[in-house]
Amino acid sequence: MGGGWRVRRLTHFNSLLLPAAVALRRFDRGDGLEIPPAPVNRALELPLGLERRAIAAGVSFPFGLSLLAELG
Repeated sequence: MGGGWRVRRLTHFNSLLLPAAVALRRFDRGDGLEIPPAPVNRALELPLGLERRAIAAGVSFPFGLSLLAELG
């Protein structure tokens, strides 16, 4: 990688929410930019928190909605 940076670690995240996101995108006619109601938004924090802790512990996910690159 140019600029003196190298990828030390690459992983996906938002993996646990991938099935729900695929279903929502398949059946929802909106643009996908709406903020969900507060109770739904709070419920989504649980799987994201689990993934955050797993990634911090060194777990890598092979698929997901987003990519995370640790550069060095």
